[in-house]
Amino acid sequence: MRSALGIAALCAAGAVEAGTVSGSAGYRERIALPPGAVLQVELRDISRQDVAAPLLSARRYAMTGVPMAFALEYDDALIDPAMRYAVSARILQNERLLFVTDTVVPVLTGEAGDRVDLMLVRVAEDSPGLVSRTWSLREIGGAPFEGPGTPGIAFEASGRFFGRGGCNSFQGEAEIEAGRIRFPDNIGMTMMACSQEAEALDRRFLEALTQVTGYVLEGDALSLNDAAGNSVLGFVALP
Repeated sequence: MRSALGIAALCAAGAVEAGTVSGSAGYRERIALPPGAVLQVELRDISRQDVAAPLLSARRYAMTGVPMAFALEYDDALIDPAMRYAVSARILQNERLLFVTDTVVPVLTGEAGDRVDLMLVRVAEDSPGLVSRTWSLREIGGAPFEGPGTPGIAFEASGRFFGRGGCNSFQGEAEIEAGRIRFPDNIGMTMMACSQEAEALDRRFLEALTQVTGYVLEGDALSLNDAAGNSVLGFVALP
């Protein structure tokens, strides 16, 4: 029969070494939150900008006050001192986005610590939605878009999207929630005979979509952003 000490040693050997990122989340406006509001906090690896940022830890809290304290536990084995990590937060009610962090908040590596105070910004209530609008490409990789063709994209409430690059049309189904969007790897595209310049734009457009993890709407402007908060694709709504 194993001794209690032996069993304890075995348990300890298989235990996960956990770290914690803690802090608070609040906003500047002097307004009360509606009933049922929740705070969602996430810890992600933002080291690579060409892939979706892996989620390391997430937690939801019923909002009981502002600022709201939070603590995220994570597996120490997942943290590499050479990599970059960030915490983000959202306040939602029935999955409707009310407040969101709009800057990258680094933690854990480099000169960043394990405690942060997040200041969220309010999402305009009268802002038109992402779906049922046609978005025309205006920027790609932070630079103004210059021909060929008239690239753009449109979304349905189901998550299906339809678009056009420099020459070919594409479509697929994205995962969309408040402030978040994830495009699939296998985006379907037509195979028309196009100029080399148009084909290059097609490839660049699709490659950019695979980097997108979130979106920001400001009036008639749509920004599809990577995990670090950088704009990957910028659009304007057509009338």
